[in-house]
Amino acid sequence: MVAETGAGVSGLLTGKDFFAQTRLDTDGCADLEERDAALAALLLRYLRHRFDGRQGAWRGQDDPETLRLTCHAAEVLHQLDFDHSSAEMVAQAGNWLINLGFAYNGQTPERVESRLYPSRFKTLAYLGRFDDEQVRRDFLELLDGERDGLVGEPAGVAA
Repeated sequence: MVAETGAGVSGLLTGKDFFAQTRLDTDGCADLEERDAALAALLLRYLRHRFDGRQGAWRGQDDPETLRLTCHAAEVLHQLDFDHSSAEMVAQAGNWLINLGFAYNGQTPERVESRLYPSRFKTLAYLGRFDDEQVRRDFLELLDGERDGLVGEPAGVAA
C-alpha cells in the first residue's frame, strides 16, 4: 500500500522529495508478492509523476540526464507493460528519442554527443522503434566514430 504523508505531492518533486513524502507501507501485505506489488506500484507512481507529457521524456537537470532517464524509464515501463497509460508514456518517449535526431541536428559537441548516445539506439531497438531513417543515419554516424572495435560512450552522459 502506498500512502502520502504531509500535504501530499504537488508539482514536480525530485526523487528524494517524492520518496520522503510518499512512504511504502507493507504492513498489510500478506506475503512477498504483495510487498513486491506495493513497491512496483510506488515506482510506477514515481515514473508517472516525473514524466513530462509535453516533452515526451523524463526530465533531468540537463539534456544528457534527460536522455539517460528517458532511456532507462522507457525500457523499464516497456518490460513491465503495466497498462495503457504506461504504454502511452513509452510510445511518447520513443517518439522523443527518434525526434532527437532532428531536434539535435546542430553540430555543437554536446548536441552531437546526445544525438549519438549509444543507449538511445539500444532503447529504440528494444522498443521496436529502430526503423526510422534518421535514427539509422545517426546510428551509422555513431559507428563511423568507432575506435579499435569499440564505440565510445559520450563524455557528458554516464550510464
